[in-house]
Amino acid sequence: MLSGADQLLAWGPQIGEEANFYYNYHATQVLHVVGGKHWTAWHAPLRDYLVAAQNRDPRDHAFGSWYVATDPGSSPGGRLYCTAVAALTLQVICTSPDP
Repeated sequence: MLSGADQLLAWGPQIGEEANFYYNYHATQVLHVVGGKHWTAWHAPLRDYLVAAQNRDPRDHAFGSWYVATDPGSSPGGRLYCTAVAALTLQVICTSPDP
């Protein structure tokens, strides 16, 4: 388990143009369970990315949602998929005590 957690940390969260919400969600679950240095190194960068990537334009119909066109799940799932998985990931991050 620790070897796998080390590998996830080496890869890091997949954010920006290489965002992969599915990977980030499941890696977050693993690193949350492992805890310690793994959780400390993982949660803040991903949390900060997700908060910054959220649509913040109150005039936009998509206000409060997430969408990254290059995410592998965005083609079949669209904005709904990206938003659901981003919210699930933030739920893990935000309901956990800070390391």
